[in-house]
Amino acid sequence: MRNVMLVIMVFLAGHISLYAEPPQRDIVVEAEKLRSKDRAERDTARVSVLRKVDRLESELLETLRTRDSYLQTRRDAAISAIEILGRLRSHKAVPLLVEMIDFEAVKGMKDREERRRTPVVLAYPAVGALVQIGDWSSVLNSIGNAGIVQKQDLLLKVLKETLGADLADDALGHLVVKQTDAKAKSRLRVIRSRLKLIN
Repeated sequence: MRNVMLVIMVFLAGHISLYAEPPQRDIVVEAEKLRSKDRAERDTARVSVLRKVDRLESELLETLRTRDSYLQTRRDAAISAIEILGRLRSHKAVPLLVEMIDFEAVKGMKDREERRRTPVVLAYPAVGALVQIGDWSSVLNSIGNAGIVQKQDLLLKVLKETLGADLADDALGHLVVKQTDAKAKSRLRVIRSRLKLIN
C-alpha cells in the first residue's frame, strides 16, 4: 500500500504545479516523509498528501464542469483532467465521466473510417478513465438512461472492458430482470443485444 501511495504521489508531483499554489507544489517532499521513522511525521505527511490529492481532484472536476466554451478551445485541458481522474480512480468523477462519455479527444471525428481506426479509449478519453476507475455498477445503472445509441455503446465498451464479455452480459441480464417498467425493460434488452457487437 505504501509503495502504491508513493507512486501516486510521484505521479501527482508533475501535475500539482498546474493547479496549486507554490507552497503545495512540493508533494514529493511530503511523500518522502511517509518513510520517516517518526510516526507523527508520517501521519502528518499522510494527511497533508491526502488533502492535496483531494484538492487536485476537486480542481480537475471543476475543469470538466466548466466545459462549455472553455473546452471548445482547450480540449487538451479536458483530456488531461479526464486522464488524471482515471489514474486517481476518482469515484467522485464517475457521474461526470458517464455524462461526458462521448466527449471526443479529436474534435470532429465524423468520418466512420477514421473512428474505426482510432482505438476507442483514445478517441473517447472518458471510456479509458471509467475503465481505470472500475466502478462498473454506476456505469451499468446509467446505461438505460443514455438516450443516444453512441453513448450506450461507449458505456457497453466500459462494461465489457471492466468485467469481460460474459460478466457484462450477466450484469445486463440481471438489470433487465430487475426492471419493472415494460418499456424500459425492452430498451435494456435491445442495449444488451448490442454487447456482442462491441469490440
